[in-house]
Amino acid sequence: MMFPAAFPDTVNVQVNQTNELYKGWDVRLDRLFFANGMRDPWKDATVSATGVEVPSTDSQPIAVGDGFHCSDLLTRSGTVDATVRAVQTEALGFMKKWLASWKPQNKGKGTSAPRSVPVSTSQTLKEHAVKPINAFNGGVGSKK
Repeated sequence: MMFPAAFPDTVNVQVNQTNELYKGWDVRLDRLFFANGMRDPWKDATVSATGVEVPSTDSQPIAVGDGFHCSDLLTRSGTVDATVRAVQTEALGFMKKWLASWKPQNKGKGTSAPRSVPVSTSQTLKEHAVKPINAFNGGVGSKK
């Protein structure tokens, strides 16, 4: 057991249930972007695994760069690796397209945009400030 003080309970791994619930490599969800890296040690557990043929589509695109695990989340990684930058650019392009086509489903209840954080008190918001990725990493679109 790793870190027993923090995680005293044994992990109950349920790979088959997870694959059944999410359909494994056959997952089909609208507007789901897969960003994978060739040097990611988890690559063979993704839709980009060796020997797996999952098609990249407009509603479920798959982009693969030379990055490692989560390197596509760091905007600064795109400044030193053109393949990571290509994955980031492709992801942003799809997100822009998908957001532009989004229509609220208010059903007479007023219009409100989806929230990325739960509505909470101003005190809670001060304690847990939410910042975009660029603010944390000093990457594209932020001032250093």
